[in-house]
Amino acid sequence: MKEILCIHYYFPPLLSTAVIRNYHIACTFTEFFDEVHVLTSDNYTRFPIEPRVLPSNLSIEDVYTFDYRRLLAGKGNNDSHKATTKKASPFFQWLLKVQKSYPFSLLLAEGNLIYIYGAYRKAKQLIANGNITTIYSSFGPYADHFVAYLLKRKFPHLKWIADYRDLQIEPIYKNVIFSNYQKRIERKVLSKADVVTSISDGLSRQLELNGRPTKTILRGVDLREPERQYDKFTISYTGSLYFDYRDPRPMFTELKLMIDSGVIEVSDINIIYAGRDGMRFEEWISEAGLKSIFINTGMVAQDEAKTIQNRSHINLLLTSSSPELTGVLTGKIFEYFEALNPTLCLINGVYDPEFEALFSELNAGEVVYNPPISKGKMQSFIQDKYTEWKSTHQVKSTLNKEIIKSKYDWRSQVQKMLN
Repeated sequence: MKEILCIHYYFPPLLSTAVIRNYHIACTFTEFFDEVHVLTSDNYTRFPIEPRVLPSNLSIEDVYTFDYRRLLAGKGNNDSHKATTKKASPFFQWLLKVQKSYPFSLLLAEGNLIYIYGAYRKAKQLIANGNITTIYSSFGPYADHFVAYLLKRKFPHLKWIADYRDLQIEPIYKNVIFSNYQKRIERKVLSKADVVTSISDGLSRQLELNGRPTKTILRGVDLREPERQYDKFTISYTGSLYFDYRDPRPMFTELKLMIDSGVIEVSDINIIYAGRDGMRFEEWISEAGLKSIFINTGMVAQDEAKTIQNRSHINLLLTSSSPELTGVLTGKIFEYFEALNPTLCLINGVYDPEFEALFSELNAGEVVYNPPISKGKMQSFIQDKYTEWKSTHQVKSTLNKEIIKSKYDWRSQVQKMLN
């Protein structure tokens, strides 16, 4: 009998996009292990929740947590994810770097020492009383990896998979202080890991520098049933801006030119934004002179965000790249693929071969850049989809469903991880 222990600060019923990868991988583990145990923060009792169906051989234990998210929630069950516009001051940005950096993260970050101690204590009991052979920890926050590191020291016979949705030390965002010291700490922690996994080859290349076996485990895709598209030609973005690292303004400029020149009739088109950065998005929309076609839904439930994606004619994907880091395939891109509609990927930075290869393989849409690499590419793509909508009142999916089903489902990704 084999059992696995998953250490996830973020896990259902907490309503957060961060739970998606943890949830699906843990549920898929139930096909490979007799029992799956999940340790998770009890912060979900303070925030909006979205219960999900769990397999019968998956059990959850809460870990008492008292960190800044609980403090920000106050007495009510209020989401503590703040808009980046509220974090934009230089002091606040510096404070974010401090709380993310060791040793300050042990006191200030999500899952501080209280969570780490509680999770470690409960994990030791589960290991002593069961047949756990494997530990799987997620990032972020880094507290999950700290717990797994301590367990691996205590029980060296266990296998440890350390997974990353993002990087702790970001070459693009410069998100920690004393970065060389942080790299040494991360190398020390991961020295105990049997395998390190990440969401993309770009992240894996960075994590390989820690000297441990590293594998890319993409976010799995569950294709959705098509929905009736909006009556107006609609381009949507559902997500965050991360200060100015994700920048939709080049698309706004192109749309304004197309409307002014008569290529697109202003009465035909809408731009929808759903997320925590609506104020910033609206500022840029106003600057571009597109306020009359803009709809700001604010923060919405995950199901509502998916409905927007399902009904849009183009889903806008915003991301960043740099000479130090390309190929950051976030969960958002695969979430868009699930909607089946064409994706316009606008990369703020340098040419990204991993995005180009993925979009080409799946015929998923178009990849464009800021600054532009191929002039007129974005306008040509939008005009082509608009013309299709104008004549048929819909935009058909071009996504290669067979490749998605055979190569990018959750079971394939977890099988690769366990191999």
